[in-house]
Amino acid sequence: KRDRYIDIIYHNGMMLVNLIDDIIDLSKIDAGQLTVNPADCNLDNLMFEVYTFFNEIKFKQEKEHINIRLLNLNDDESNILYTDAQRLRQVLVNLIGNALKFTERGSVEFGYLINENKSNIEFFVRDTGIGIPKDKQDIIFDRFRQVQEGSTRKYGGTGIGLYISKHII
Repeated sequence: KRDRYIDIIYHNGMMLVNLIDDIIDLSKIDAGQLTVNPADCNLDNLMFEVYTFFNEIKFKQEKEHINIRLLNLNDDESNILYTDAQRLRQVLVNLIGNALKFTERGSVEFGYLINENKSNIEFFVRDTGIGIPKDKQDIIFDRFRQVQEGSTRKYGGTGIGLYISKHII
């Protein structure tokens, strides 16, 4: 019982740290001081870290029945990308976290595609969740906005993750 309470305290503490980090990033965006620190990053390792993270999260959220799939790992070659790995991870975690939050059954899939001449990379996240109405797809990237005002009660969240992700990108 004690271990369960410790786990709850730890989980909620991490949620608070993430919220504080988001508020700091929000302030940096407003001040035009959000920094990007690019370096070489093994993309497959980063994607696998995110996959492992969300497989743990789904159990904590009692969504064990949802399949999380990482697609397009290229084990036969090393995919080194010159990027800010922390910021890329932040964007992926925001997108995949929303996909998991709004999916009650089915799956959440994510990965990337590299075009033939290796000049572009496209990241994707898709899910079998509730979806976003066409007329609301623009507002979800605004600060503190969600599809429905009442969705905060049911799904939680502050409405700043996608705003931050948009500015990182």
